[in-house]
Amino acid sequence: MATVTPTYTTDQSGYTTITWTPIVTGDTIVASRKLGQSYRYHASITFTGTFGGATLTMSGSNNDSAYVTLKDLNSTAVSVTATAAGFEVVSAMPYLKPTVSGGVADSTTVIAVIRRT
Repeated sequence: MATVTPTYTTDQSGYTTITWTPIVTGDTIVASRKLGQSYRYHASITFTGTFGGATLTMSGSNNDSAYVTLKDLNSTAVSVTATAAGFEVVSAMPYLKPTVSGGVADSTTVIAVIRRT
């Protein structure tokens, strides 16, 4: 399987877009590390593509080894199966990455648009 490394773009208003694509079950997904000083951030996260039974989650970590599933503003796990979805998250964890499991013939994209709060 492939290694999926995030790509970054930052617009003039300071929003950073982090994109992981394509993600397939079995891929190694490289975490995003927040740029600059430690700070709290607000992220808008979308999952799209062909799910093929796969479950995708967005995880965060303080040390790039122990990851936990992030929760949205309503305390719902940021996790999706079979259909495109979007979530809003507030966090200070410096490492961010999607995870994928259980898919067959899946090919998905995860986009996080981040701004400091």
